[in-house]
Amino acid sequence: QDSGGLDTIYSDARVVTDELGKVLFEKFGNRALIAELKDRIKAEKKIEDKYLGDETKVRDISRFTIIAKSITQLIQDLTEILSLKNCKVVNLKNKFITPNALGYRDVN
Repeated sequence: QDSGGLDTIYSDARVVTDELGKVLFEKFGNRALIAELKDRIKAEKKIEDKYLGDETKVRDISRFTIIAKSITQLIQDLTEILSLKNCKVVNLKNKFITPNALGYRDVN
C-alpha cells in the first residue's frame, strides 16, 4: 500500500474486494465469503493503538473467508489462492501449528 491516506486505502480496498471477491467466488463458490470493509472507526483505532499512527501498516481493511471442510481441502484451497495471478499474499498465519487456548485453528 502506498501512503496516500486512509481514504486512498479504503478506495483501493473497495476495488480489491470487488475484483478478488469475484475471482474467489468463481473458484470456491458458496465457500467464499466476502466480508464488508473493516469499520472505519475500528481501523482508525487500530492504526493509532497498534501501529502508532502509521496507516500503511493496516492489512485487514478488505477481508475474505474460504470455508474448508477438511485439512486436504484447506491445503488445496491455500495452494490455489497462493497461485492466483495478480494476487500477492503478504502475510500468512498458520494457526494449525499453534491453535489458541480453546483449540481454534485456522489459516489467515
